[in-house]
Amino acid sequence: MITLLLLGASAFVVLCVALWLLARTRWLVGFLAGTLGLGILAAALLLGLMTFRLFQYEPVSDQTILGTLTLSERSDAAHYRVALTQNQTMNNFEITGNQWRLSGSLLQVPRFLVIGPRERYFIVNRVEGRFTTLEDEMSASRDERGEPFYLLLADDALKRLFSSERLFTPLLPVASEAIFSLEFRAGTLRLRAVNEPAQEALSGG
Repeated sequence: MITLLLLGASAFVVLCVALWLLARTRWLVGFLAGTLGLGILAAALLLGLMTFRLFQYEPVSDQTILGTLTLSERSDAAHYRVALTQNQTMNNFEITGNQWRLSGSLLQVPRFLVIGPRERYFIVNRVEGRFTTLEDEMSASRDERGEPFYLLLADDALKRLFSSERLFTPLLPVASEAIFSLEFRAGTLRLRAVNEPAQEALSGG
């Protein structure tokens, strides 16, 4: 007990001496000002990164056409390329398997930040393929490349600021030359067939 009191008293005395010495030197003011400046700079960079990332999201309403999806067969029947065309911009996703689905993130701006209708934004994160059998799925080799760390940092910050939800399309059989319209309707992702191969895939292949 005495040892505990002595340690506590010693810590208190050392703390008082340290605070007294720091209060008598001007470098403390400079240190605090520098720390505050670095913190404000970091906040400005993060806000700029969040703005840049949010610009890549697509504003959505209750009924919004997000883009067009086109499937094309690669080297064999298990490898496909999915081309997503949005606003004259094309992104390609490589998938392996005999089924596929698309996923993305929906952000909803809190009502206290906007006046009028609630704003919502959507971005496609990935298109993934899979096999129907466990054996094929376990032996499949996939080269999945994640997004740059700074975009992941921005996404994490946006999800903390806004209400976030993960959305998926139905799991469908792959079909070469199938073309779909990707649509956001009533808070969900939907695929609408544009040609016959896509219609057959939606019907179950």
